[in-house]
This record gives sequence, C-alpha cells and structure tokens, in this order.
Amino acid sequence: MQYRLSFKARADTTCTISAALQQNHSPWNSWFWQSVTLTDTVRHFTLDTIHVSADDDASLKFAIGNSDGTYFWFDSVVFMEKRLPVVEDTSGQKMKTIPSNSHIHLTIYPNPANDQCTISFLLSEKKHIEAFLTDISGRQINLLADGKYTPGNHTIRTSLKGFQPGFYLIELIVDGKIRECRRLVIHP
Repeated sequence: MQYRLSFKARADTTCTISAALQQNHSPWNSWFWQSVTLTDTVRHFTLDTIHVSADDDASLKFAIGNSDGTYFWFDSVVFMEKRLPVVEDTSGQKMKTIPSNSHIHLTIYPNPANDQCTISFLLSEKKHIEAFLTDISGRQINLLADGKYTPGNHTIRTSLKGFQPGFYLIELIVDGKIRECRRLVIHP
C-alpha cells in the first residue's frame, strides 16, 4: 500500500528534520526516509512515497538531529492511505474524500492565535455538524457552527476577540456525537 504523510511545522531557527517509517522489530527496516527544511514560517509538508505492507508493525518517527536550543512546532500530522475514493458532491463535481469510518481531520490555524483562527474539517458524506469553542474544563462558551454540511472540505473562520488569553478546546460534534477535539491557545 502507498501512504501519505502530511504535517505543518516550523522551527525558531532554520534546520533540517527527517521523517521515517520504521519497523518496530528486527530487522528494523526503514521503508521511508525523507528530509525537509524547517524555517520560522509555518509550512505544510506532504510526503507521498511511503510503501508499506498492511500487516507490518511500524512507527512513524521524526529525527531532529542536533537541535541545541531550537524549538519545534508540529500540527495537523496525518498519516493515511494515499489512494482515496472519489465521490461526487451535490454540484456533480468529483472530489477525493476519506472513508466514512475515518477521522474528520480537524485542524486549527494559526495555533496559537490571537484575533482569529480558521477551523478546517473533511467529510465523506452529508452530516450535521456542531462546532464549539470550550474552556479547558469543557464548558461550551461559543457556538461556531451548527448545520448540515455536504461531503468535502469545509472551513470556519472565527473571531477570537474578547476572549481571555489561555487554553481552549475546539470541539466538533458530528450527528450528536463528539468526533474530534483539538486544543487552541489564545494569546494577547
């Protein structure tokens, strides 16, 4: 099978990291090893050349090398089968999507944020979605979305003005059940 690794990352100084998929037992095969350069700007990376047998026991690893005093930031790390089924949306346009039993791939950008953020998610079929901003105790403090969404990618842009700096959660409820929850940091 062929897999895709995608992630967002940055570092406070320019450096190179490597992503590897390695067998969890002897002979410790590495099926994949690619390097990318991180800078102080958030970049999205997609690596598409991972071939692994479905029954292999493996771990995804990031090798950072000599990183004395360097800070790294990773977000939205997704590892999935590359060949995605094709469906048609309501306009008849063909699009790639994920299987209905898979994660929704909720992402928040930027994170940390100060005045606004964008929340993205992917649906394979029509669903009722509720999105909430909650405090760290789980108390819902702001409704961000409530309605039926068609298959495909969706984004919700929301203002964070008026919220105190701190840790919050973005909670995505799909057809009445919590499916995804991500931490959001708001700073001044």
